Amino acid sequence: MKSRPFRLLVVAEDRKTLRRLTRFLTAFGFDVDPVTEVWQACSLCKASPPDFLIVDGDSLSADQCRRLFAKSRKGYTYTFLMMREAEVNTLTDALLAGVDDFLAKPVVFGELLARLRAGARVIEYERRVREQAAVDHLTGLLSYSAFRDRLDSELAAAGNREISCVLLDLDFLGNINLTHGQGVGDEILRAVANQLKNLTGECKYLASFGAGRFAALLSDASDAQALAWAETARQAIAHLELPLKPETVCVTASLGVAGTMHGATSADELIKRAETAVRMAKSSGRNCVARCGQFDGETREWEDLARQGRLFENTVARDVMVPCPQFVLADQDVSDAAELLERTRLTELPVVDRHGRLLGLLSSDQLPADLARIAKRTKVSELMVHDVSTVAETESFANLMELFMSDTQSRNVVVVVRQDRPLGMVYRSGMAALSEPLNVDSFAPDEPYALTSEYLVIADSGWSN
Repeated sequence: MKSRPFRLLVVAEDRKTLRRLTRFLTAFGFDVDPVTEVWQACSLCKASPPDFLIVDGDSLSADQCRRLFAKSRKGYTYTFLMMREAEVNTLTDALLAGVDDFLAKPVVFGELLARLRAGARVIEYERRVREQAAVDHLTGLLSYSAFRDRLDSELAAAGNREISCVLLDLDFLGNINLTHGQGVGDEILRAVANQLKNLTGECKYLASFGAGRFAALLSDASDAQALAWAETARQAIAHLELPLKPETVCVTASLGVAGTMHGATSADELIKRAETAVRMAKSSGRNCVARCGQFDGETREWEDLARQGRLFENTVARDVMVPCPQFVLADQDVSDAAELLERTRLTELPVVDRHGRLLGLLSSDQLPADLARIAKRTKVSELMVHDVSTVAETESFANLMELFMSDTQSRNVVVVVRQDRPLGMVYRSGMAALSEPLNVDSFAPDEPYALTSEYLVIADSGWSN
């Protein structure tokens, strides 16, 4: 599991201090939020409590500090108070208000790192204490560790009885928290917990795993009974409505069911299989129930397709070609064709006759550096490439790949034709780019932002020669 960096909230009126601490802490991998206003710090602490809080005690009043230290938080925020000089009474009051440690000003960077490492150990200790707690404080349901222990006990005493685990994950709870605030998200969690408590049937234990995830242990429940209970729970949650002005917030859930009938013999294995089923419910569009192993047939079919290289068996040349937006005539002046290449930013243009039939390609590489030396009467036919690879629009993807890989002349482009007329072009680099991951920076410019229209032109990297 990928670990996130520690979040630090630094509150000080001196902006130079904020800049220095931000630069230093960021360089060592911390995620820093520097603010000058106490009300902003209070809002951040309430919405998303930081791991560390560093407050400049010289620039904030004692009352302001208390407001920060008295914040409501789910986890544990390790708090530092920076002070140049402090009296015993001041330090005592700060400790009573919730301060964990003190930093002398000016801050010694090496000391700060050592104090942060000590604070990180305290944060981890508090996290483990919460994990070991038997009851989730927000919902009143069992915690993860308590549920796991009881599931293990049930499995050990089950004998021939069937035990099922239903895992429930609320859909898009993070979006609700971002849109309406953490308080609304907490209200939804409590409402869902109450709905689950009101359900009757084979459910013996309920738990909250945190982050919108719930679990149910069903004793003496067959596969069909567990699925029916999960569907009832899904519908109950889907009918939940939390009235807010000026709208009503609704929520849905994706559920996964796994049981001893599916071969699980331990709590960890049962929960893991239920998690796999939840992922299948998510990938099925959410707001549904999936059973462990329900889609194994589809998985095997997909694996067979990938293993046998059949993922692109229905893909043909017209699906991956770049359509030809422009053509040039063989008897057209080269200067006009060169201007068209520059204006369209294409590297090649198909050359056709008066009937639109393909004769060759005019490449920007074939044009001389000094177009002014070309006589006005020089025609495209004199500079075009006649030896052009062509394929029908229905040519298979596999044959296209073979053509590029086996071409001894390392041809970079193939023209897709229909009845000898060009439809588009397939580039070697474009075929290779299909296998590369696409991310938000794939087409980002190398040059900085500019006000000219040139900045708006997006180079189709990987599709051109």
